[in-house]
Amino acid sequence: MSSDDRYQRVNLRIPRDLHAQVMEAADARSHSMNAEIVQRLEVSFSPYSPISAIMYGMGEASAVERQILGLWRQLSEEDQFLLLRSAERFARDTKHSRS
Repeated sequence: MSSDDRYQRVNLRIPRDLHAQVMEAADARSHSMNAEIVQRLEVSFSPYSPISAIMYGMGEASAVERQILGLWRQLSEEDQFLLLRSAERFARDTKHSRS
């Protein structure tokens, strides 16, 4: 499978101010704008993201969830991404070790 087979090219129109924010964030992390958008979308769709859990249907956050969210917000975006990937691996490995 070539790398072209894994990706779908899309045209995207976004407000100028949002474009500037994405570019600024990408530049700060030495990423392309595309990489920044893809990473942010991946995080937003992850079932392990505290933000997506609260925003998409888990209702009120418990005290522990609020504490986790507070700590999450203190992390850089890059650290959030790395922590999220680690949590996904942990959950997958834990699930396999229990079965």
